[in-house]
Amino acid sequence: MSHCVRRIAANAAWNQFSGATAALLKHSIEELLKVW
Repeated sequence: MSHCVRRIAANAAWNQFSGATAALLKHSIEELLKVW
């Protein structure tokens, strides 16, 4: 049970992290395009 919960929590944390990273990358690219 706890192993399953831990895996779900880790998965949720990874999704949040990757989502934030993608948003940051997108924002950086948009800023670069603005400069160009």
